[in-house]
Amino acid sequence: MKKATTLFLGFVFTGFGTGTLTAGHTHASAGSSTLMKGKEFISLELRSKAVAGISPGQSIPLGIIVKTDKNKEYRTPDFPEEGSFRSIEWDRFSVEVEGGTFANGKVTISSNLADIKNYQVKVKAYMTKNPELRHELVLNLDFKGEMLADFSGAVGKPGRSGQSGQRGDNGSSTTSPRDGGNGGQGGNGGDGAQGQDIEVFVKMKPDPVLKKDLVEVRVKSKTTGADQVYFVDPAGGKLKVSADGGAGGYGGTGGYGGPGGSNSYSKTSGNGGNAGFAGNGGNGAKGGSITVYIDPSADKLPAGTLTYSNEGGAAGKGGQAGVGGAKGDYPSNWGQHGTPGFPGNAGTKGPEIRIIKQKL
Repeated sequence: MKKATTLFLGFVFTGFGTGTLTAGHTHASAGSSTLMKGKEFISLELRSKAVAGISPGQSIPLGIIVKTDKNKEYRTPDFPEEGSFRSIEWDRFSVEVEGGTFANGKVTISSNLADIKNYQVKVKAYMTKNPELRHELVLNLDFKGEMLADFSGAVGKPGRSGQSGQRGDNGSSTTSPRDGGNGGQGGNGGDGAQGQDIEVFVKMKPDPVLKKDLVEVRVKSKTTGADQVYFVDPAGGKLKVSADGGAGGYGGTGGYGGPGGSNSYSKTSGNGGNAGFAGNGGNGAKGGSITVYIDPSADKLPAGTLTYSNEGGAAGKGGQAGVGGAKGDYPSNWGQHGTPGFPGNAGTKGPEIRIIKQKL
């Protein structure tokens, strides 16, 4: 596969193969947008990190460059390129996506092809206080990215942390100082859920948009009844089908002991409260069963195009021990520290993955 060039100084980003990002460069008149200590922005450019392929469900980092009429450059945090520049926060901009979602500096392409017209995901960014200063990227799907068909079991819920003990009351001329309250016990982590039992159907299918054959992978869950279809370009695309068991939840932290009170009249103090015990980790679950049916048309796919996993879920970690409460200002004792929780047990691998070659 021929690798295309990447032009970051112009207006077009070209990725690998047929995947491209295109952008028009929009300018506003000088002085039309004033933001951040009177600095006037006159241009905005939206860019994307170079990726080897673009597929449904994939997340791609974005970055925005704005310049002032003094040619000073500002970039959003974690910009895809390195260099010397000033920083500007994402909350200064609004981002709209057709065919996906945007959050935390990344666009996530929809996993539902029905949301993506002509395999094009349009990303529009503009300065919130000056909507005329805007830029657009078009992400063209080529199905050469890395995808995950996740039919794994859910992770166990984490245990609740124990409540901290209350501070002991200080004494007065007529009362004695009190000990700190004991910390509460941490809750045990929940067990993970078993991986789903799934059937996978693999065949080649002509694609009318890209005008080439793609691998069609249909995954049916016998556990939930879900039926999902994925497409992969065998020339570089990868899909992992997972029916792993869910990991056990973490045990809750033991509550801290409350500090002891003090009495400045009698020069005495209460003891610190004892810490609570931590919760135990939950157990990992067993992996699900995977049966793969491969049509003769897809019998000779490149190695690594499709992979399968039904590993057991990881054991949940035991919670951290609580810390005993501090003693008062005068001679007294610290509270006892709690004990850490025990880890859960790891889940077991699911049944051997079955590969059946037959006409589909």
